[in-house]
Amino acid sequence: PFERGSSYFSIPHKGEIYHIFNASRMPIGRITQMAAKFLQGKHQPLYAPNRFNDLDKIVIVCGKHAYMTGRNHETRVYRHHTGYPSGLREFSLKEMLEKSPDKLFKRILRTQLPRNKLRDKYLEESVTVFDGINHDLGDEVPNFVHKQPVDL
Repeated sequence: PFERGSSYFSIPHKGEIYHIFNASRMPIGRITQMAAKFLQGKHQPLYAPNRFNDLDKIVIVCGKHAYMTGRNHETRVYRHHTGYPSGLREFSLKEMLEKSPDKLFKRILRTQLPRNKLRDKYLEESVTVFDGINHDLGDEVPNFVHKQPVDL
């Protein structure tokens, strides 16, 4: 297992490569920037922009405790309109993290992927976000764990 202080590792498992990010140790923008590169397959020698990369999976743990720099958690605002009169909805970054970190990470990652037919497929099939430090992907894929002190 890997220490809680580390922020990223990748591990092959059953023919797929799992890229596991600890959101409490790495800024949200850097996580999504790296994840977009891995999802598209730009790190592989056989990269093609029109080919779906189904080998790389993105796992983000500690989604509710995401690390942010500066005053982003107070000043960043996300908006959408319902389509009805006076239907503008605004949410701060802090509110979205508390309510659903999964939607927040996918929304940010969506802006960093190319606008084509593969974008929604990448987000549906290859990205999972977990609130806590542990994930439920099985025993073969390691978790971030607390380092146990050794008694002498």
